[in-house]
Amino acid sequence: MGLGGTRSDYTPPYEFLTKNPNFGRTRKHGEKTARIPNVPRPARRSSSILPCFLVVVLLTLIDESFSLVPNPMPLPPINDLTCIVTGSTSGIGREIARQLAESSAHVVMAVRNTKAANELIQKWQNEWSGMGLPLNIKVMELDLLSLDSVVRFAEAWNARLGPLHVLINNAGIFSIGEPQKFSKDGYEEHLQVNHLAPALLSFLLLPSLIRGSPSRIVNLNSVMHYVGFVDTEDMNVVSRKRKYTSLVGYSSSKLAQIMFSSVLHKRLPAESGISVVCVSPGIVQTNVARDLPSIVQAAYHLVPYLLQHSLLCWRPS
Repeated sequence: MGLGGTRSDYTPPYEFLTKNPNFGRTRKHGEKTARIPNVPRPARRSSSILPCFLVVVLLTLIDESFSLVPNPMPLPPINDLTCIVTGSTSGIGREIARQLAESSAHVVMAVRNTKAANELIQKWQNEWSGMGLPLNIKVMELDLLSLDSVVRFAEAWNARLGPLHVLINNAGIFSIGEPQKFSKDGYEEHLQVNHLAPALLSFLLLPSLIRGSPSRIVNLNSVMHYVGFVDTEDMNVVSRKRKYTSLVGYSSSKLAQIMFSSVLHKRLPAESGISVVCVSPGIVQTNVARDLPSIVQAAYHLVPYLLQHSLLCWRPS
């Protein structure tokens, strides 16, 4: 894949999800998992930061003001498709769920806050009244901070013996400026919510995805993966080889998700009919930082622009 900070032939040992509770602290596998050195940084332009930053902001504003693509982009009728969308009570997931439902898909909102999801459905049904058949949208509880919850969700869904055509792993967290936290399963929270739990969910739902073939797994990612680093011997960032920050936790989990998507896509046999894609949505104003102080939220919204600036102002040596 040619991603910075990792080797392109890396194969994640995903059996740790059920067999190795100490993964990220000690190595339990026979294969070599030596830390891979970072790819050298490209030489930086001599130009100042401010002009490049202003160019990025200006281009973004122009793009948003004069885009010829309608928003939301209309979808064709997809009444034969069943779609699961995680983290669909806010942000990107909320819009995905609503637009899929309005296009006649059978949508399942997989969320922690089922009350908020049901209130959203009632609101959407009222707004949609008179425009067509009632929206075919349901709610199921799913907490990605609990692998037991992931297993229960998958078991309940697979027990229906029905097809699943699209799994959209949208839910994610970015606890900006927060101290390191671990789930009850023993994993760093960014790692579990953004990578491990969606990976486990994808594996467990394969029987339903095969029944819905041709089907698709869509993993929502972030441009922040460019600054991520995956150390297979220290996934929880506890060895002190690296200083933990929320940026390290988030960006590394997003890079790991891309690696997982690539490996799963290559390993699924063609006859399964399942495609795996990883999507970076670009600059999107969401409330992923909603639980943080206002000044931190404001800083978070600037991160994508600053990262784009760095990509614009750096060039290969």
